[in-house]
Amino acid sequence: MSDSSISTVSSIKAHRNSSLELLRILSMFLVLLLHANFTTFGFPSVAEARSNPLPSFLQLSAEALCIVAVNTYILISGYFGIRMQGKGLANLLFQSSFYSASAYLLFLVISGYFTAFKLSTLLTQCMPLLKAGGWFLPSYVGLMLLSPLLERALTQLKTRELGRYLLLYYILHTIWVFFFKTMDGNDGYSIFSFIGIYLLGAYLKRTKVHWSKILRWKFLAGYISISLFSALLFLGISIITGITLEQAALPYWFMSYASPLVIASAVCLFLFFASRDFHSKWINTIAGSTLAVYLLHCHDGLFPLYREYIWQLHFNKPIWPFLLELLAFIVTVFGVSILIDQLRLVLWKYQVLPLYLRIETAVKRRFS
Repeated sequence: MSDSSISTVSSIKAHRNSSLELLRILSMFLVLLLHANFTTFGFPSVAEARSNPLPSFLQLSAEALCIVAVNTYILISGYFGIRMQGKGLANLLFQSSFYSASAYLLFLVISGYFTAFKLSTLLTQCMPLLKAGGWFLPSYVGLMLLSPLLERALTQLKTRELGRYLLLYYILHTIWVFFFKTMDGNDGYSIFSFIGIYLLGAYLKRTKVHWSKILRWKFLAGYISISLFSALLFLGISIITGITLEQAALPYWFMSYASPLVIASAVCLFLFFASRDFHSKWINTIAGSTLAVYLLHCHDGLFPLYREYIWQLHFNKPIWPFLLELLAFIVTVFGVSILIDQLRLVLWKYQVLPLYLRIETAVKRRFS
């Protein structure tokens, strides 16, 4: 396994299916595109939806196709299973600390405010569960810490029992979190939703003998169809009722991680990639560094700059030149993040990991 955080802790040491590693890469590109859409430009207004429904539908469709990214990431973890180890957790925390501190310094350089550097701020940035990963990192660390309990439960459950429990879970999840929000699931942005997706990934692995008989292109068609259907419902309700797309209640019905349509779409995309098995050293290497892309561009200082640059790109430009420049920018952000992660890997391998192993050995000797 490569020295990546999520890849390291969520994959078994056996053969890595590069098709699923390719899905990791795609998922991170989808996150970048997601943050270049509604997060940057906002929702189409009702007036825009009524006067120009096609552009509004295309923007909504792009959002729906990208919103599956995080759920597919967690499905991969559930499919392989997290093998909770202190080294894996330390690796994840070091990676998040490294990028939080690096992003802070990079922000000072890009913005020209390097004279505002404060050592106390830099040290605060090294508290990863507070700064580096926003909502995602604490939720994933929580999932890691609970993974031994989840894996123990999975060993005790038969496949049919697991399927029944998942059915009950998602009925309650849809009622409590998605429809009535009587449970604080934060529209899927929470450890509660991660647990369900994780168990769903484990269930898909157990039932591969069944879904592997289906033509994989049908899964791709399902992913696209469900996403477009979500966008169409979103747009249709807004046009008919006049409810503004800016109101929180409507968007999160169709564009949240808790949406049954989003979950179903993510499952279809996952199965499309899981249906193929091949090996590529380059894909596995790149996939092992994908979390760096998220941690860098989502940093509190860099994220506004990311959105501002994309906002500036679209001024006084036809749609196609803008889209080409946007794609080039996103590829650049992705590539630079992967390159920076190579430095992080070297530091982990030759500095941080040996230190961790010495501390671990000392603790074991002390309490043995």
